[in-house]
Amino acid sequence: MENEVITTNKNNNIKIIIYIVIVIGVIVLSFTGGMLFERNRTKTNDNSTTDSEKLSDNTTTEEYTFNNFNPKTVEIKGADNDELANNIEIKEIFFNPKNVDYGANRTAYIYGKNNNQQPVHIRVSIEYYDDNGKRIDENYGTNAFVYANTEFSTEVNIKDDSAYKTAKILYKCEKAKSYETVISADEIETENHLTNDKNITFFITNKSNIKGYFDTACIYYKNGDIVYVDSSNYISIDVGEKIEGHCYNYKLKLNNDYKNPKYIEYDDYKFYVHGARNVDNKNY
Repeated sequence: MENEVITTNKNNNIKIIIYIVIVIGVIVLSFTGGMLFERNRTKTNDNSTTDSEKLSDNTTTEEYTFNNFNPKTVEIKGADNDELANNIEIKEIFFNPKNVDYGANRTAYIYGKNNNQQPVHIRVSIEYYDDNGKRIDENYGTNAFVYANTEFSTEVNIKDDSAYKTAKILYKCEKAKSYETVISADEIETENHLTNDKNITFFITNKSNIKGYFDTACIYYKNGDIVYVDSSNYISIDVGEKIEGHCYNYKLKLNNDYKNPKYIEYDDYKFYVHGARNVDNKNY
């Protein structure tokens, strides 16, 4: 009997030892497998990051060209050939394709004069044509309100070269609407100054007794000649309100080098309101 008890105890001890060894083995294997998985995962992530960085390094930002639009030679005409349009004088178009990067669009500023004896709305549009002279697209510029016998500036977006081959600029002219009341220049007070960073800060005070929408021009000069124009249209100003606005010098930028930027040079400027009116929205 005693030998049987000893044998049984030995068997039990062996079973316990085997069980402990198995448990320890499972723990070791789990730990080792986890480390290998983490190492492989980290390596994979490292490789992914490297590939992403390589892709980023090899990717270049698309640069758009605007050689198909020449502000000196583009055709300009009144759309309706009526008396009001005939009295609109388009003096020059200023186009700086480096001014603001809107992707495949840039802004052209049209500078002219309303020779009519009454204030008018001037709306500019541009038509685009393919190789065969077929019109393929059109887009409209801002609506400029201009006092009688007054110079103005308005704008239209120009598409990049891939969109067309030739272009034509048209303008329409309309009288002030029956639901509009003209705010005279005598009821407007303006002031402006050049900041240290060569932005132009302007202030407009509406001294009339009605809320108004104001259209402005900023003209840049070099040696007495106009080298660029800018515009801001439909600025809302309440009765007695004074607002602040800006003509930003980034529109004069000639390159995309932020460390060594180059700008259109000017030695003088003029800011003014070329039209203002109230809109009766109830009787619109």
